[in-house]
Amino acid sequence: MNNIELIAELEPLQNKEKLEARLRALIPHFDVIDIPEAPLGNPSVSSVLLAVYIWSKYGVKVIPHIKVTDVNSLALINIVNGLTTIGIEEVVVLRGDLPRIGSTVEDVTVESVPDLVKKYSKNIPRLGALISLRYPRNLIERRLNRPFAFYYILRPIVDLDKLAWLSREARRNGRKLYAYIIVMSEKNKPILRSLLGDQPVYEIKEAITIMERLSSLVDGFIVSSPGDVNAMISVAQHFQ
Repeated sequence: MNNIELIAELEPLQNKEKLEARLRALIPHFDVIDIPEAPLGNPSVSSVLLAVYIWSKYGVKVIPHIKVTDVNSLALINIVNGLTTIGIEEVVVLRGDLPRIGSTVEDVTVESVPDLVKKYSKNIPRLGALISLRYPRNLIERRLNRPFAFYYILRPIVDLDKLAWLSREARRNGRKLYAYIIVMSEKNKPILRSLLGDQPVYEIKEAITIMERLSSLVDGFIVSSPGDVNAMISVAQHFQ
C-alpha cells in the first residue's frame, strides 16, 4: 500500500492529559490527525481550536472539521481565513449530527462553501466534504462536481461497483478519496454498537482485510476507534 495516507480520527476530549496521551500514541503511526466537530451533536472541544493547538505544538498535519449548521457565512469565512493564515491548509466541511443543545444555522450549505471561500479568502485551503455510498449516483455526482479537493467516503464497501466508479471519476478530476473505517475491539464493542447504530464497524483483522481490498480505489483511510487508540495503532502498524 505504497503512497496510501493513514489518517487518525482523534476524539475531541476535554481531559487534556488523556488527549495528550492519545496524541503521543497516534502521531508516530499516522500521517494526519483528523478532528471531528461535536460528534453525535454532543458538546465537546472545538475542532478548529484543537487543530491549531496540535499543529502548533506537534507540527503534524491536521484536518479540522467545520459544521455548516453551527456557523453563518461570516463566521465560516473567518474560521477558514484564520486556519490558512497560520498554515493549516485543509479542512472538512459537513452538516454533521443535529446538535443536542442549541439550534441549527441554515445560512450556508456544504455545496456553497467553495464559492464562498473563493470569493472572500486570499489563501484558498484544500476543502474536503463527505460522500456516503448509500446515496444514488446522481447525488454523489452532484457533490463530486463541486470544487472540493478531497472526500471522505462513508460506508465504502456497501457498493464496490459504485466505489470503483467514484474512484475513476475522482481521479479523472484530480480529487482524492479517503475511506472511513471504524475499528471495533473487545474494549469498545458495547459502546460502539449502542452509539453508531447501523454504521459498519470492523474487528481489527477484518478492517485490515478491507483496507487492503480497497487500497487500489482510494488515496488513504481515516481510521476511527472511539475509546480504543490501541485498536487504531494495531491497524496502522500493519501497513508500516
